[in-house]
Amino acid sequence: MAVPAGRPPLPASDVEGWDLLGRRRMLELTSPGHWTLVLFLTSHCDGCGPFWRLPLAREDCGLDPQVAAVVVARDPRDEEPDALAALTGVEPASASGFLVMSGTAWRTYRVHGPPFFVLVDGVTVATEGVAWSVEQVVSDVARARRRAAGDAGGGARVPC
Repeated sequence: MAVPAGRPPLPASDVEGWDLLGRRRMLELTSPGHWTLVLFLTSHCDGCGPFWRLPLAREDCGLDPQVAAVVVARDPRDEEPDALAALTGVEPASASGFLVMSGTAWRTYRVHGPPFFVLVDGVTVATEGVAWSVEQVVSDVARARRRAAGDAGGGARVPC
């Protein structure tokens, strides 16, 4: 369920932070027409478990292959990089392609707690909300993309 904002859409912002090896990392989200699902997750969140595989299994979970998926965790002082690497199921160096630790991004996108998602279209936030299930997030993403394309048609259930 989307969070009603009652105000103009929040502009998209790039995410600057650190990868799991402690290197500075930038996730570019401000490219018009480039859709990105941003999952705000932490290693201390029981409800975050199902979402860790989504960036690497987008199509398996029913996410449109044209939608990138990334994870934003809290700052390194609040997270254990080894725990995050274990949750992603890949080596820390491999996770740098889709995971960044950035408390600033949590504040910029007004995220109060995980699991939360934000879908950006490269210019603004197209939709956002609490991530209740992978199926719900994929459905909300598809609905926002249809709305942006001017199509109000229904969507199929996703397999994940």
